[in-house]
Amino acid sequence: MDSAALDADWREKLKDEKRFSLEWYREHQTTKELLKSGVLEGSVIEFGCGIGVRAYMAWLSSKAPDITGVDGSPFAIKQAQNRGFSRPKLEFRCADLLALPYSDNAFDNGYMLAVIEHIENTDKLLSECKRVIEPGGKLFVSVTERNYHRDDHHVHSYNVRGLARTLSAIGDRIKLYVKDHIIYATVEVE
Repeated sequence: MDSAALDADWREKLKDEKRFSLEWYREHQTTKELLKSGVLEGSVIEFGCGIGVRAYMAWLSSKAPDITGVDGSPFAIKQAQNRGFSRPKLEFRCADLLALPYSDNAFDNGYMLAVIEHIENTDKLLSECKRVIEPGGKLFVSVTERNYHRDDHHVHSYNVRGLARTLSAIGDRIKLYVKDHIIYATVEVE
């Protein structure tokens, strides 16, 4: 999706004030799994941070000295900043996930929640993840199993085997599990 389409998507999503509130994210299973994942240490990048709520919650709850949230939607990044989520050691930046403005090995770890299924060119996306996360770092990913929620914006549909095969592009040490139709994966970046 281009930035205008991402902006329109976020404007539509935010009409449901309860769904994207701090309380909704706090209680969401994916937030709980992220907080248990072990990736919130060192410098951390969130690929596709949207309006920044999970990055903010991760920052509040983790040992990470800094978290950088990146999203292709200028509107979403502005929402993160306007909601007061920007803090020392918590930054939000609008950037193309397929051409990140960071040097090689800039981050210790990263996470991507409900993003990979929306990106047509997963090879390029994962190549960028591998480039900006240092070797030995971890990437935590979540994706709805087989598009369980029937989201029309998904360009890919994953099962456990398919996600493992896709993530093997950046490392072969992959741990996967499924909870409530969501696949969670942690891959060690090679």
